[in-house]
Amino acid sequence: MKKILNLALIAIITTSVSYFGCNDGKGVGSFTATINGEAWTAIAPTGVKTGNRLTITGLSLNKQIVININGLTVGTYDMSVINGQINPLVYTPDVNAQGAQQTYAGVSGTIIVTDVSDSRVTGTFNVTASNAAMSIININGQFTDVKFF
Repeated sequence: MKKILNLALIAIITTSVSYFGCNDGKGVGSFTATINGEAWTAIAPTGVKTGNRLTITGLSLNKQIVININGLTVGTYDMSVINGQINPLVYTPDVNAQGAQQTYAGVSGTIIVTDVSDSRVTGTFNVTASNAAMSIININGQFTDVKFF
């Protein structure tokens, strides 16, 4: 049942993003990563601008990466927690599983924004993340022309 709900959520996100504002011919952009040596690709990356912060979310069938950038300019951003509570990178290897051990937060590394416009962002990231059990993983990748609202 959870898998069906996940697939339905992905379909809704994909449809919504396609419908609301991808009329510039670039689509929704792309979001890829290598997680401890394993390739990963988001199905429909999305971005949301909140004040001076940009959140980029990539979701596959059960994995999710969320990147929070504390700025809307080209530059290098570290893993400093934003406003005392928002992690710059959060990775969930199984969105259906419960418990703190299922969520990894960036502890070192950088997010580099190489291009940003009024509605799109491009960049790379190279992050070491850990979970509550102190398991360490390496995550690196890129987001290209991801549309944000």
